Amino acid sequence: MPSRAGVQSRASRPRSRRGEGGQLAEDILAAAAAVIDETGDESSVTLSGIARRVGVAVPSIYLHFPNVQEICSQVVTRAWQAYLHAITVDRDRTAAVAEQIEQFALDYVGFARRSPGLYRVLFARAGASALQDVHNEAGESFTELVAAMASVLGLDPLSVEARNAATGVWIQLHGIADLPPAHPRFAWPDDATLIREALLRSGVRSDGTS
Repeated sequence: MPSRAGVQSRASRPRSRRGEGGQLAEDILAAAAAVIDETGDESSVTLSGIARRVGVAVPSIYLHFPNVQEICSQVVTRAWQAYLHAITVDRDRTAAVAEQIEQFALDYVGFARRSPGLYRVLFARAGASALQDVHNEAGESFTELVAAMASVLGLDPLSVEARNAATGVWIQLHGIADLPPAHPRFAWPDDATLIREALLRSGVRSDGTS
């Protein structure tokens, strides 16, 4: 029979009062998001792991979510929303198009630095939840990038050339976002320098000045 001390050593959550079930659901999602951000892998999320983090029994989770897949799906949906907010919140649409592209680049890499695991799930190791319909929202941001690149380079925004130019920028930004954390011992330049060089190569900037 376990001792009283052994029973008390297990982290437990006070019983929710009437009307507080929504907070438990939020805590479950926050715990799952923390696991994904730490590991960059949806498959690392388990109901037992969430229960330990939140301090509840696994059956309590079923009161709010039918399975772990639904939890991950909602976490990824929120991650897409956070990404879209990150790349638009600081945008000055009255600025020159080249400046808007540079701000997008800074915000894109900034999101990856703040939430590396969530970034990897969205862009590097897309799991089942990352491939749902909400992915179309990120496609809208790419469409905007295509239009911006077309404006800077004097291309038809519907042309293959404009799409290829935007794809080239995205590939470079993904490398900036993903490679330094994967190889931390390499002497990487700072993010701003890497972004500046990428935009120079892409024709967005004409020189090394701001």
